[in-house]
Order: sequence, then structure tokens, then C-alpha cells
Amino acid sequence: MILFAPFAMHSSTQRAKQAEKGSVQFKNSHKRLQLVFSYGGKRHYISTGLSDTATNRKLADLKAKEIEKDILFERFDITLAKYKSSNSSALSSVTPEFTPVGQPEAALNVLWESYVDFKRSQVSQTTIARDYARYRSHIAKLPTRDLSK
Repeated sequence: MILFAPFAMHSSTQRAKQAEKGSVQFKNSHKRLQLVFSYGGKRHYISTGLSDTATNRKLADLKAKEIEKDILFERFDITLAKYKSSNSSALSSVTPEFTPVGQPEAALNVLWESYVDFKRSQVSQTTIARDYARYRSHIAKLPTRDLSK
């Protein structure tokens, strides 16, 4: 008599195993690495801003382990500010605390269009056409475009 040990057969159509509670994974989203995890019953996504390379995957893995550790030790930063990349700080400029005399302040609709132009290379055309157009129409319906009001 031959006995066979039971084993699980996995077909290629089975779904991937769900991540363990408290684990942080990273995925490729538009050729950029993104951290994905659940905390407090909510799904969180953090864009690293890093392209999907072997070195950057190691960096993303380190950040994922940092988040896992903070969740485990109950010191998780719910604002996510601690975990977001600080690479953009080198590109930021100092904004004056006052508006120089004689220089007109830009209108809200002009600032919105500048923002859309800036984001154009970072988001899909459908996002611009659908979502950003909605904001543009809301701005157009405002009683004033003066930023001080």
C-alpha cells in the first residue's frame, strides 16, 4: 500500500497570498516605487519618487521596514510626513513673507493654470481633462479670484 502525503496544488489562476497584517510592500506604479500598507483600517500609499531599479528597491525596502517597525512599536506617524521623501526640499525656493509693493498678486485662476502646467508631465491626460477641469470650473464660478479674499 502506497500512502501519499497531502499537499496543496497551486494553479496559475489562484490569487496571490494576502500580505500579513502590519507588513509594508512596495510596488511599481508608473515606473516609480510606491509603498503600500494598511493601518487603522485604511489603505495607505506613499510615493517614494524613486525609479524602479535594484538600488532603489533596497532603499524602498529600508523605508518599508522603518514603517513596519514604527507600527509594531506603536509610534507610527499617521500624517505620513516622517516617511515621505525629502528629495523635493532641494528644489524648493524661499517664498517671501510679504508681497513687494508695486508687484501685482497673481489671480487664483492664473495660479491654477500654472499648477496644471507643472503637473502635466506627472499625471495622465485623462486626469487633467476630467479632474483638473472640474477644479478649473469651480474656480471660474467663485465670486472673486483675488487671493487675499
